[in-house]
Amino acid sequence: MPYRNEHIFTVFSPGFWLYDGSRFWLDETARQTLRLPPGELTASSFLQHFDTVAREQLLHILEKDDRGDVVLVNAVICRDGHCTDILMQGSIPLRDERGRAMRCAGYLIEVKNAFSIPRVYNSPEVGLWEWNAITGKCSFCEDYHRMLGYDWPGEGLPQDIDGWVELVHPDDRDAVAFQQQMSLNPAYGDKFECTVRIRHKRGHYVWTIGRGFVVQRNAHGQALALRGSNQNIEVVRERYAKSLEDAMRDTLTGCHNRSFFREEWPRLKRDGPWPLSLLYIDVCGLKMVNDALGHDRGDRLLLETVNVLSTVIQMPKYIIRMGGDEFLVLLPDCTPPLADECARNLAKGLMLQKEADVPVIFAIGAASLTRGESLDAAIRTAEREMQRAKTRSRAQDQARLLSAIERQLGRAVCHQDDRVFCSVGDN
Repeated sequence: MPYRNEHIFTVFSPGFWLYDGSRFWLDETARQTLRLPPGELTASSFLQHFDTVAREQLLHILEKDDRGDVVLVNAVICRDGHCTDILMQGSIPLRDERGRAMRCAGYLIEVKNAFSIPRVYNSPEVGLWEWNAITGKCSFCEDYHRMLGYDWPGEGLPQDIDGWVELVHPDDRDAVAFQQQMSLNPAYGDKFECTVRIRHKRGHYVWTIGRGFVVQRNAHGQALALRGSNQNIEVVRERYAKSLEDAMRDTLTGCHNRSFFREEWPRLKRDGPWPLSLLYIDVCGLKMVNDALGHDRGDRLLLETVNVLSTVIQMPKYIIRMGGDEFLVLLPDCTPPLADECARNLAKGLMLQKEADVPVIFAIGAASLTRGESLDAAIRTAEREMQRAKTRSRAQDQARLLSAIERQLGRAVCHQDDRVFCSVGDN
């Protein structure tokens, strides 16, 4: 296709402006956006149509350097009875000795909807910054201060790079070191993106994505200025953590699942505390309840089981549903005698439970291990002990459950085996 000298308009088609210390110069698009006639404009004639807040904000940025050299103004322009919402953005590369802007340039755009402007400027969770390598001064916008809990302009962030680095989490300072290398040597590139935690005024750390670029380098390749942003990603991180937590939980009971067990065991194995004890739990009659009373009642039985485990065992624990009717309770810093005591307390708790339509009954096996011993071997030991306990009380437990089911159904039930039940008189 032959080249065509056409301007391709997109949703983001800004008008550009220039300020020389006393006058504003606007291109055709900017003039059309603001409905202004051709010709140069004095600062006062340009700003007279701005709303009061935006006018004072822009004048302050142009007259003083205490808010940095980034121009970011949301304004309402009213002219000839028509009001227009605009975003005005730019930067100040040159100021005089009194801090007044001598050169300033940027763009402006009409804000028709949330998609009319770059996404980064449509979020209060984004803070802009600028670092002047000549003066060593760091400037942060109002949103940056707000993101970290500072009441700007009454409270300010450090205005030098060393002070800002002190706010960065120690584990993330290698990312800052790369930025400093990039500023000194173009071989490291001219832009960066990293994840960095920054200390909030209250002491906790805020997770952010930092992005920046080198504005200009000198003849030796050293950066004269860097600009960029930090975006608060706490919400994203919290949602990710919540999703990860949900993935490690059993959807029915809310206790941990096998995935959690696989992920957590290496940490427990490394950090302890030792000794570690475990209880292997098998819920008696779950299949019987599911077949006779329905799976909803079987689900309630599992929830009631977890409630017993949670309330009776008061020491730190991890309750893990291994699948079906089996649970594993991990007890860090628990000796064998203490594990046996927990098992006895659970047995007492089952005997003392209030009369229910279907009682909670489970068999228990206990085992312990010290650092270096096999977890699999300990689980097998606890499972064998649980099976022995289950065998000893099988007839009594099944009779008790059968009686409860018959009360619920209001009719006799014949027990053919562990998994098949029928009403008396059925073929």
